[in-house]
Amino acid sequence: MIAVDLPRFGESEALSASDDFGAYSRLLGALLDELGIGAVSLVGHSLGGLVTLSFTAVPAHRIRCLVWCPVAALSSPLCG
Repeated sequence: MIAVDLPRFGESEALSASDDFGAYSRLLGALLDELGIGAVSLVGHSLGGLVTLSFTAVPAHRIRCLVWCPVAALSSPLCG
């Protein structure tokens, strides 16, 4: 299990103001690449849920399972 400290949360620095969920998703992909992890099961809560939703835009072979815990920002453009 890997718990990701997303930028702007916990002990990490913020991304630039122009970054979006795609930036978070790219960071997640880069982390998985760095760790040599191909396919993952993702669990996302709140903002993490939106990041996992954005991550589904990557090639399908990277995602084994996707679980969303309550996602507060369902009015996001990502959700239609």
